[in-house]
Amino acid sequence: MLTVVGALVVICILFLLYEWWPYWKQGAMLKSMPGLTPSVIPWMNWIYMLTSLRKFKGGGDMSSAFFNFRHELFARYRKEGIFKTWSSYDGGPTICVFRADLVEDVIKSPSFSTKSIEYELIRDWLGKGILTSHGAQWKAQRRLLTPTFHFSILDEYENSMNSHFLKIVQNMRDHPEIQKNVELSEWATDCTMAVLLETVMGLEVDDPECADSREYVQAVNSAALLFSLRFLKPWHKWDYCFYNSSEGKSYLEAVDRLHAFSQKVIAKKIRDLTADPSLIGVRPGKKQSFIDMLVSLHLQGEQISVQEMKEQVATFMFAGHDTTGWAIAWTLYQIGVYPDVQAKVHEELDMVFGRDMTRHTTADDLKRLEYFDRVLKECQRIYGSVPFISRQCTVDVQLISGKYEIPRGATITIAIHYIHRDPEVFPEPETFDPDRFLPENVRCRHPYSYIPFSAGPRNCLGQRFALQELKISLVNILRNFKIKSNRPLSEINIAGELILRAKDGLYVDFIPLDYIMLFSISVVVLLVTVSLCLVGWQSYWRARKMLMNMPGPTPSILPWLNPIYLLVSLLKFKKDGDSSVAFLKLRSDLAERHRSEGISKLWTSPDGGPLILVFRADLLEELLRSPSFAKKSVGYSQLHHWLGNGLLSSHGAEWKSQRRMLTPSFHFSILREYDGPMNSHSLRLVEEMKAHPKLRKNIELGEWATNFTMAILLETVMSLEHDDPAFADRREYIDALGETTCAFVQRSTVPWYKWDWLYFNTPDGKRYLSAVDRLHSFSEKVIEKKIKDFTANPSLMENRPGKKQSFIDLLVSLHLKGEQISVKEMKEQVATFMFAGHDTTGWATAWSLYQLGIFRDVQARVHEELDMVFQGDTTRHVTTEDLQKLEYFDRVLKECQRLNGSVPFVSRQCTVDGASLGKYKIPKGATMTIAIRYLHRDPRVFPDPEKFDPDRFLPENVRGRHPYAYIPFSAGARNCIGQRFALQELKILLVNILRTFQIVSSKPLSEIQIAGELILRAKSGLHVDFVPR
Repeated sequence: MLTVVGALVVICILFLLYEWWPYWKQGAMLKSMPGLTPSVIPWMNWIYMLTSLRKFKGGGDMSSAFFNFRHELFARYRKEGIFKTWSSYDGGPTICVFRADLVEDVIKSPSFSTKSIEYELIRDWLGKGILTSHGAQWKAQRRLLTPTFHFSILDEYENSMNSHFLKIVQNMRDHPEIQKNVELSEWATDCTMAVLLETVMGLEVDDPECADSREYVQAVNSAALLFSLRFLKPWHKWDYCFYNSSEGKSYLEAVDRLHAFSQKVIAKKIRDLTADPSLIGVRPGKKQSFIDMLVSLHLQGEQISVQEMKEQVATFMFAGHDTTGWAIAWTLYQIGVYPDVQAKVHEELDMVFGRDMTRHTTADDLKRLEYFDRVLKECQRIYGSVPFISRQCTVDVQLISGKYEIPRGATITIAIHYIHRDPEVFPEPETFDPDRFLPENVRCRHPYSYIPFSAGPRNCLGQRFALQELKISLVNILRNFKIKSNRPLSEINIAGELILRAKDGLYVDFIPLDYIMLFSISVVVLLVTVSLCLVGWQSYWRARKMLMNMPGPTPSILPWLNPIYLLVSLLKFKKDGDSSVAFLKLRSDLAERHRSEGISKLWTSPDGGPLILVFRADLLEELLRSPSFAKKSVGYSQLHHWLGNGLLSSHGAEWKSQRRMLTPSFHFSILREYDGPMNSHSLRLVEEMKAHPKLRKNIELGEWATNFTMAILLETVMSLEHDDPAFADRREYIDALGETTCAFVQRSTVPWYKWDWLYFNTPDGKRYLSAVDRLHSFSEKVIEKKIKDFTANPSLMENRPGKKQSFIDLLVSLHLKGEQISVKEMKEQVATFMFAGHDTTGWATAWSLYQLGIFRDVQARVHEELDMVFQGDTTRHVTTEDLQKLEYFDRVLKECQRLNGSVPFVSRQCTVDGASLGKYKIPKGATMTIAIRYLHRDPRVFPDPEKFDPDRFLPENVRGRHPYAYIPFSAGARNCIGQRFALQELKILLVNILRTFQIVSSKPLSEIQIAGELILRAKSGLHVDFVPR
């Protein structure tokens, strides 16, 4: 008997040693990591845990205590950004990570791509849906489901979201009794559940299934709470212990109710699609919604079983309503706590919507609500609805950004709630400050320091859907009500379960907005405006005094009188032209008047600030080399709706990062590959013109050339095939671009167009937005086509040895790999290069050909040189070696660019008060206009500057010239990134045209009405005849 007992004891000891050995190994590996010291015996950690939780329990329950316990550890170890506890339900380590660089390591590493073992505990509920699966199964699911949240599907949901929330708003306005002491979480999750059922789940609002949604929401709350409480009892590790306890039985009961509801939804959709088989499958040009796609695939016998379908529906039913519901609740509550913030939100809403409280909120409206967007981000930073996400370490691994080795099997908790409270990133993190999300404050921030929807490959699949619903709901509510929260946030008892919840609820009053309140807001706005004017005028008077000794018109004492001078001056120069023509003539007049000084001030800015024209080489060198003038001028902010923060309009660290990323896509090895398409396109154009005489008579060069350069851009930089549908739409893009640039210049001449809310509500502003929408639509087509190609053939994403990627290939590759660039950033870069890559080169081509048509003797010498090099062959491709031989042609091209370069002005902003420029001091905020057009007409550098003389560019004439006297592509660090591409395209096109045709221009240059917009354009066009040689 003793032998048997002894043997059992030995077996037990060996079993415990076998079980505990990995735990001891983990403890040894984590010895140097901050945090709690583990007990020798794993189960003893629980005693410490339960003792600690009693200390933090206070008036809350155990889930609140657990949240407060982790909060105390975060405060203790916030400098390290990481700590360990031994609270995992199997006794192993839980490592909490909340410093951005460490979080980036975790999210990007394949060693942490598996969901933590705790997610096994919700397999009864969510099965192996996209939230809990991993590896190849997760990748297949992600690939399958991603198209169901395509932006074209989300556009269709906009109407349902608006209808639901406006119906709720109207019901609340009609029944004052439901406006008082409303518990936000129950109210908001009911709303989001109804929206989810009608959009993602494809049900009608009057379907019987929708009537049970309240019961479903209650079951979710029960299941989530019981899931969190399971961790606090070690013996609940084993399913048979948990499911035989009262808590386990309650959990299973809640899960059964959840499954029953999900099955009703699926059954309803199966009935609908079986009754009408035409609904099954994808229709051309139309994406399927989430539930339609799942059921279609199931009924077609492809890819997905009934069980898998149930798991995905259960996952999205939970994740699709609970997170967004609580996000709405926390956001409204915080807005109700900060009345000053709420007043500014109401002010912005009034500017966009006026007094209209019932019209649908559109995507364009949301783009204009910039302050509201910052408020929403700050609400998500402080109380995001998902406080923690967990991963499991699958191999022993060293964190790149830290000195710690993570053992296999450790649970890694990415503590989003604490990442967003890092005082090094967000000073005074508990202070509510929406201006943390101003572009200049975000620009240099670590990309993983703000991740409300997680990040990396396993980020939230439905985040665009959630944000769209969140914004539409809040806008419709806040247009109609003021929110009054019933107590401060410090008194809220928070529980960090799967979702960040308030244990006792979030109670508010909804106070209807009436016109008396709007009048009060208007009075406040008026007082604030007057105060800001006084502050602004003080800066103006200081700048005025600083610039009194600079040449140029003397500014008025009151800044708003300067635009009157501008308008009177423009009338003097306007005659038959429009404002953009008059504005160019006004600046030309100032340049001539102050030619010797090379600098002139002009007070035209809508905010009363100075615009300083600089057009002398030595001053320009000083300006372009100085970091005080490296930032793009404030005028470029008016292009934000169009170009965003692309390479043209960004600055500082963001610009440097973009420039470094994009420069390889214009490497000479890439440009060599473009020779073929450039030659093929231009020779095809020549053949068409030879075959059709009507294509040679009275041709408007601006339209003709930009159409060509757009085609080249699409086939080279944008990597599209010639037969792609985008080619057919390029004329519409070019027309929209002309409208946009004209509107930009017009806006700069109208002082009250300074404010977006006013400008975008005028006919001019609406035309501008309409044109920008067409530009964005075209850019999105280009991106979507490339993403589709790369998704179908992932090998295209790889960099091949010795081969550089084209511009669009580089962007899409980085995006699909989850590196460096978001969809929004990609759209901004494509929009920038679609504009800059064709319009400037197109007009450079047009102006060069027109000037050759004016100066026939010059054209004759060009033809003579071409004949010498090509020996009469008009069809072979132009090579780099050919271009190197065309010395006279090169000088002609430079002279054409000198006289009428396609970019007449570029602008910078002075960022330092009192910055030196020559003998002048420049005030902070001044707009510095680098007047390339007038620089190239300096008679001290180019005698008789209006005369066309290519020999100005003979080597002996160039040798002693100031390096900044001729800068057609700007100069310095921010010179044109694509200048080699532009010159290559320009030369190949001109050579192929001039080998075959003589150019005859319709009238002298002096009769051409020139508009100095973003690009130098001829208002009535440049008309020529192409005469076969």
